[in-house]
Amino acid sequence: VITAILFGIIEPQMHVFFEHVIEDSLNDYSSLIHLFFQFLLIGIIKQGLEYLLDILVGYFSIRFVQDVRKDVYQHLSKLSFDFFIKKEKGQIISRFINDIDKTKEVIENTFFSISYIVTIMTTFYLVSTRHYKFALIFFTIIPLMVISIRIISSEVILSGKKIQEQVAKYTMLL
Repeated sequence: VITAILFGIIEPQMHVFFEHVIEDSLNDYSSLIHLFFQFLLIGIIKQGLEYLLDILVGYFSIRFVQDVRKDVYQHLSKLSFDFFIKKEKGQIISRFINDIDKTKEVIENTFFSISYIVTIMTTFYLVSTRHYKFALIFFTIIPLMVISIRIISSEVILSGKKIQEQVAKYTMLL
């Protein structure tokens, strides 16, 4: 989480930092070389944080999937035969595979969402302190984006449920 927050803060800061530094150092060759190395260092730090975030998210999501699958297997092995007779086999297998994978995706996307939210907040702060008109535009665009995302996501969730039911039917046939 800390890596995601740091990554979200550094990315918009780079643009503002270099906007000021480039304007100040255009006439001085040594300042321009110094700027180049600063840009290189910040780029390396940014890419390093992004790589670290990818590694950590992958590690934690895989560990989560391993733990959940072990728990589900232990739970399923304790169930009676009546449960397996009454339930469709494809539905059990589909739940075991697809639900756990979808949960893994949610965990992975949560960390990246934290980074994106912090990036948006930092960008908003930087822009609004420089130009109040941009802040007003920001406040009109973001609610429209949130509303459209909610509408689209509800449709995607319904489609996902229908697809999972179909996968369960096909898995049962196999």
